[in-house]
Amino acid sequence: MRNASEVDDVVERVRKKLGIYNQEKFDIIEILSTKLKGHIAGFTLQVWADHYFTDEEAWFDSEGPKIVVKQSVYDGAALGNQRDVFTLTHELGHLILGHRGVRFRKTERDRQAQHDRITGDEEHEARLFAAAFIAPTAMLYPGITVAEIRNRFILSETAAQKRLNEYNQYWRRKNKMERPLPQNVIDFLAEFEKRR
Repeated sequence: MRNASEVDDVVERVRKKLGIYNQEKFDIIEILSTKLKGHIAGFTLQVWADHYFTDEEAWFDSEGPKIVVKQSVYDGAALGNQRDVFTLTHELGHLILGHRGVRFRKTERDRQAQHDRITGDEEHEARLFAAAFIAPTAMLYPGITVAEIRNRFILSETAAQKRLNEYNQYWRRKNKMERPLPQNVIDFLAEFEKRR
């Protein structure tokens, strides 16, 4: 399984190759419909009517390769809906990261279900890819807040918080800094010292 830093490296190369390295906002529909065709032989994006889907929002199939997406998710992504953009970028992650087989982007209820280890690892990698593709490390900086990430990029509050945590971890590693103790641990240690 790739770690966040390795996925970041892949994202950086892909964004450069697609000509969007310095773009904050991007059109995921254009990327999947047009830009990938020159880079990945045989790739197709297929949009199917919602009634063909049960709980899935989209899926990636390495045979072809192809991404199949629900019409409502496609329409939402075209309008810039953060959840739908994330869904399609997540499926792009499966493609770019070379995952094999069929990978589904399901509803929240189904994501809670237990995955086998390989599927779980690949889903984790695809989530890392989507967050890093939407909010690239090169466009983040020390002290950036969740609100700034959320407003500047197409991410939900939860995804922005996770991305900030990943960035802070990256920054600490890069600068050989230790992770600061959480405030509750500091408070506990201070109280412990008082009682001694």
